[in-house]
Amino acid sequence: MRNGLVVLDDVLIERRTDAGWHCDVPSHPRVRVLTVAHIAPATPMPSEGTRGRVVITAAAAHELGIGARRSG
Repeated sequence: MRNGLVVLDDVLIERRTDAGWHCDVPSHPRVRVLTVAHIAPATPMPSEGTRGRVVITAAAAHELGIGARRSG
């Protein structure tokens, strides 16, 4: 799992700051901030105030203490 990707569906981007994206992830309520280091390369981020799919690295998922549907 360390080298794969993890898909987070229905992520609400509340706001963008220097720390990263403050968000609401209904399937993982403990996740409140995603940093640039968490996001998989070439992943488009939803705009502030919108929901969308976010792909993070498996290492980030491990760091955040979550498990989700793996990509590919």
